[in-house]
Amino acid sequence: MASATPWLSLYALCPMINPTRSSHEMLTQYEDLQDPDADPVALAALLLSVAITVQQAPSDTSGHASRSIKDPASYTKLVSDTVERHVISDETLSGSLEGVKTSLLFLRLQLGRAKVRKMWLLSRRIIALAEMVGLPRASMALTSYHEWLAGLSNRDYSDISPAVLEDWKQKAEVWESACAVDRMSAMMWSLPLATINYPLSRRPIIDQRGQVNPQSYLYSLADVASRVHELDNISTSGRPLTDLFEAVMVVDHELRALASRTPPNWMNLNWSGVLIDTLLQYWHHYVTVRTHLQLALKCDENQRFAFSHASCLEASLQLTRRYISIRPSLPVGFFANRVIDLQVFTALIFLLLASWRASTGSDSSPQPVEVGAISSAVEHATGMLEFAAGRVGGDFARQAVEAVHSLRSLLRQPRSFENQKMTMSLPLIGKIHVSRKSQGNDFNSQHPTPSNMPVQGSGQPAMSHYGLNGVAAAMSGESSGPFSADLFSYSMEIPDNNPLLTDEALADEQWFTYMPMETNN
Repeated sequence: MASATPWLSLYALCPMINPTRSSHEMLTQYEDLQDPDADPVALAALLLSVAITVQQAPSDTSGHASRSIKDPASYTKLVSDTVERHVISDETLSGSLEGVKTSLLFLRLQLGRAKVRKMWLLSRRIIALAEMVGLPRASMALTSYHEWLAGLSNRDYSDISPAVLEDWKQKAEVWESACAVDRMSAMMWSLPLATINYPLSRRPIIDQRGQVNPQSYLYSLADVASRVHELDNISTSGRPLTDLFEAVMVVDHELRALASRTPPNWMNLNWSGVLIDTLLQYWHHYVTVRTHLQLALKCDENQRFAFSHASCLEASLQLTRRYISIRPSLPVGFFANRVIDLQVFTALIFLLLASWRASTGSDSSPQPVEVGAISSAVEHATGMLEFAAGRVGGDFARQAVEAVHSLRSLLRQPRSFENQKMTMSLPLIGKIHVSRKSQGNDFNSQHPTPSNMPVQGSGQPAMSHYGLNGVAAAMSGESSGPFSADLFSYSMEIPDNNPLLTDEALADEQWFTYMPMETNN
């Protein structure tokens, strides 16, 4: 267990409190809990800490833990099942401050191994229990107390005892952790927010050493990310594009304001030796991609939404470069590995489509697109995805690699005398259909001007959180030249039920198919 400390610092990226932070503290707790009458919640917290340590340990870790636990996967499952059965499912034990803290630790263990549906339901249960024991009220009371100290409140807190104040602080910390993980889950997995009416408190981004505080930055980024989900709602509700544009500009301003609070040039550096900083930058660029993707794919020859196109393109490039830097250094069991692979896939899809339009002379953005730089980034990031696909938990990466190769192959092929179609069914996203018109189609008679371009399929496809629906919706019918994307049609098949929460059959599907089609004239 003594080997755990060097990489426990990755826990700072997970927006949850950390009851046990070092190997020394684990060993001390272990000695204290030898009594048969030991607190079951405290014992569960220790077991979860050890299980997370084992799960996130690099594969080449040496030391007591790696030698004593021969089968980490079986040990993790045993701890998870035991804690869930005896503590998490017991409302009396889990419905206390320590119970909520332990439940958050249990949720962290599930982030790297459980189905999204289970994580979503567990998160909602934790939030409900936290509300029942008064955590939101304690957080608001602490905020009011600080306002009184700053002379901003008329309420008198001079008679508040140190014990009450300490209780508020502990409860506020746990509640903020629950709110933060709710926002991060919404950003990563396109889940609805349960704590939308509880804003996170603003903390200093820079610590006393002049460095970025990882948790403070992540909390602020999660707060901005919660508004990205609202952009999808604007699109699916059928509101005009002007509303979407205004909302995108608000979120973009918040992202730039957050970046401006970091040390000079911090966002522009690729910190290959500082894993936490690079991961923070990675997620900042991903939120930027998600913010601008819908409008970026609608950029036309009139340069509508050119700013979003340029912003999305730059953020996608920066995201792929950081992915190449950080992915080999992440422990096999790191809770965010799979979603990190999925996020870079979103950027790669946009880069492929943007570079293809530029290489065919149909790109309409005011700034030139450097096809060579994009191709290099895509090539290296795809290679890193192949590396991730060969590791434990590389299922998302494996499917992403196949998707990238298939889409790139379809884009490069010369037009044939039959229609072609590729169907991609991806975990937690849905199905994407990419169709290519045959050479026999009369292109000129079916190429209306952008002002009256019809939308392919029936109605406007809904936009998903990951942006792939944005590819389907915005690229269908968006064209600007004789060799434009009009040769292709993109459609997104979204099931009635949220695939994130009904993913039982995903593992058995055939993910990719490529087939000729009958010509439709």
